[in-house]
Amino acid sequence: MDHKKQFKLHNYEYYVILIDESVKAQDFLTYKYFKEKPEEVWDWHYEFKRMVRLSSPNVCHTVVSEIQQFCEENDIECTLITQVFIIPSK
Repeated sequence: MDHKKQFKLHNYEYYVILIDESVKAQDFLTYKYFKEKPEEVWDWHYEFKRMVRLSSPNVCHTVVSEIQQFCEENDIECTLITQVFIIPSK
């Protein structure tokens, strides 16, 4: 299974790591699922690690880092909240 899907949004290139459509994301990385389909889980992990290694920060990451640094230097409490989004398959 190819675990990677590429798309562009607002002039940025993104990659999404996919799992089988019949599997809920919250179940995929459980021990139970690993026992049932270890090869699929390992394949996904290897692809994820490869993508992380090849990734680099985009301008948004830099801006968030600068905001955090500014807050720290000026003794301003900063709480960073990020989100994960799921793109439904067709």
